[in-house]
Amino acid sequence: MARPTEPDNGWIRFWDLHSWHRVRDEPGLSDALSTYSNLADTILVADHCDSSWWYAADFAPGTKGLNIHLVDGLRPAKLVATSFTAFVNAALADAADIYPDEAG
Repeated sequence: MARPTEPDNGWIRFWDLHSWHRVRDEPGLSDALSTYSNLADTILVADHCDSSWWYAADFAPGTKGLNIHLVDGLRPAKLVATSFTAFVNAALADAADIYPDEAG
């Protein structure tokens, strides 16, 4: 996407392919790599509000479906979608499930 969704509707930015990179290579998550050791090789494909948190896609062989996880460096990863289509639909609908849990 050239621009994120509107701030009043999620402020999610889907990255172009050139911008995709692994969780372990994201400077904003360097202090939390031990929390995300099982997701270190997942690929960051989107962010919220200029990298307030990220969305990581698990392309690992043998993975059933394409799981999308929210990672923010503050709490354990949260599974937010089990397909890229479901994630896009949830982002466009501003679904609460793709955001950090309030209690988190």
